[in-house]
Amino acid sequence: SFGVTPVPTITAHNVCDSNTSSLTIGSTYATYNWNTGATNASINHLVNMTYVVTVSSTNGCTGSASYMVANGCNIPTGLNNANIAVTSATVTWIQPICYYGYMIRICKHNTNNWNTYIITPNAHYTFSSLTQNTAYDWQIQTNCNASGTVNSGFSPSQNFTTLARL
Repeated sequence: SFGVTPVPTITAHNVCDSNTSSLTIGSTYATYNWNTGATNASINHLVNMTYVVTVSSTNGCTGSASYMVANGCNIPTGLNNANIAVTSATVTWIQPICYYGYMIRICKHNTNNWNTYIITPNAHYTFSSLTQNTAYDWQIQTNCNASGTVNSGFSPSQNFTTLARL
């Protein structure tokens, strides 16, 4: 007799936080074979890749499904300096797919004496109360959970110089 080809459905959970991320198969099958070597109905601690699972039913029929994880906790891209003034500067970036908020920091050029700010999701930030005609370095990292324990690490330093008073 012929069986029905199983059609597994993959459900993703918390893909922005690799510590708690998982993929699960909702239905029960006789076997599960993931391209990672796992043989359970769910897999945890995902990384950026395409996951494929092949399942078999009790009558031996097989079916497959795939899910691409391409999120993760990434450093913002497209960092840019805009609207540089005498005592302020606005910096911009492209938000990654996964973010809870950001930590941004600034210091006078090459001093490593950082002032750090935790900011809500946005694509720009304005530093104020800066010193005129002064070079500054800034960096940003993505916070991917509420407590800030999952983050992207800081971007390479970007720099700008405030304007001199006329």
